[in-house]
Amino acid sequence: MAASDLPRVRQWLSSRSATGSGRANGAWTTPRPPTKMVRLSISRREIDAVLVDNEIIEVYEHDDRVRYVLLGHVDHRPLHVVVGQDDIIDATVVISVYEPDEVHGWDPESGFRDRKENADER
Repeated sequence: MAASDLPRVRQWLSSRSATGSGRANGAWTTPRPPTKMVRLSISRREIDAVLVDNEIIEVYEHDDRVRYVLLGHVDHRPLHVVVGQDDIIDATVVISVYEPDEVHGWDPESGFRDRKENADER
């Protein structure tokens, strides 16, 4: 992703409703609560907070769609939210939510912004 794309991505993210209602048409949605979200007791309020105040730390393509890994902090807790755009229903789709850690290859010295060198795939 080129640096010139960041303002467009920021605008797209900020246009999403932070209601957490799960409705489409500008809100964020998820087909089902991500497993890690449930296991780690991550609330919709915390996801909303990351969607509103975040840093885009990775951009990648999966099945010809662009995915964004967002880093946010809620009550001093780092969270990664992986999102994509569904143009058909005009919604941000939350694909995965988790608390990054060193065991899964994230570098705590970078504030969990970077993957550790030679880390196993997650």
